[in-house]
Order: sequence, then structure tokens, then C-alpha cells
Amino acid sequence: MKLRYFIIFGVIAILFIWFALYIKNLGDETIKQMRDDPQRDTTYISPDYNRLFKDTGKLIFINTVKSKYRNPISEFKVGDDLFVEVYKLDSLSKIQFSNDFVFTTADIPISYDVVYRSGFGGEQLNIRYKSGTPDRISKLHFNLFGLNTKNLIQNDSVAYFYSNFKSFLIKFDKDLPQDVFGEPLDEKHQPIEVLFLKKRKALYFILLSTKAGGKIKPGTLLKLINLL
Repeated sequence: MKLRYFIIFGVIAILFIWFALYIKNLGDETIKQMRDDPQRDTTYISPDYNRLFKDTGKLIFINTVKSKYRNPISEFKVGDDLFVEVYKLDSLSKIQFSNDFVFTTADIPISYDVVYRSGFGGEQLNIRYKSGTPDRISKLHFNLFGLNTKNLIQNDSVAYFYSNFKSFLIKFDKDLPQDVFGEPLDEKHQPIEVLFLKKRKALYFILLSTKAGGKIKPGTLLKLINLL
């Protein structure tokens, strides 16, 4: 009996030491990534981001985050309760939505052993972007988990979705870690619209969200965006 307890205690001790080392290594890697890939808030708006909108007069600029490796991430407010996040995934995209876009609706957790930068997504979302250099885009994998999830439009240049979502992720190959992961701050379902747009060879990720208790009518984001 004593031997049995000794073995159990030994296993627990080993697991505790492993977990402590894992947390330490992850913390060290986070500090290293933050030093190597600093990010800063700016008032800069990329001209091509402005050209995405039909009427910039409806936009209230919030901020832009610039980092060493990524294209700028800009956030805007529309009216009293809507928020739009814009990020250029690729400047010279060669993927074809008909062959290289994979859409799924599973409940998938965030990638582990990866350092993410958080703090994006308007008032109600936590959008995290992988720190460091983004992976090369060989395919675009988009998973959107939630209620009433709809693929509203999909053609050669547009992939457009609505969901009362619980989580979403973007990655660039099935075996790669997630490049972007999003979820509601309060762990409740939140309405969003997501638009992937190929325009002038660039590939954009555009996200529409709302304030607490707000609603989004499917098709709202499309009314704001200039697809041509």
C-alpha cells in the first residue's frame, strides 16, 4: 500500500515539475517574442484600408496597431454600436477561393505553445494574432463556431460569413498553428460578420462586431465595403 502511494505521489510530483517548467518556458518565450516583435498604437490609416469602404464619412477611427512583422491592424467605429477591424493578410495573394479556401464550423480551442498578441476586437471580443512572422499562406483555413452560422457569399474574390459565434480561427495550412483566434470576452455568443476579400492582388480580413447586447443583421458589413 505504501509503495502504491509512493508511486502516485511521484507521478504527481513529476507532473507538477513538468507543468511549472512549461509555464516558465512559455513565459520566457512570451517575453522574447514581445522584445523581438514590438507593437505600437498609431493614428496611421493605410490608404488601401480607407479605399475598402464605400463611405469613410461613416467611420470613426479608433486606432491602428503596427508591429515588426505584420501589416497594420486598424479598428473603426460605425455609428453608436458597430466596430470594424481591418487587417491585410497578404499583399500579393496567389490563393484561389475556389480551391484554396477551407471553411469549417467545429469547436476548436486555441493553439497551445504559441505566443499571441491580444487586445483587438472592439468592446466585446478578444482577437489574438500570433506573434512573430506570419506563416506563408498556402491555403486559407477558416473555422467559425457558433449559432446560426451562415456562409452568405463565396466566389473568386469574396468569402462572407455571419454567426452568433463562440470562436473563430484562421490558419494557413491544416498542420500549422492558428494565425488568428477570436472569441467573446464574456464567453457568451456574440454576433459577428467576417469578410475575406481579394482586391488588387491583396487579401483582406474584415470583421464586424457590436457592443454588448447589440445585434447585427446579416448583410450589414457588405453594405459598408467597396468590393470593386
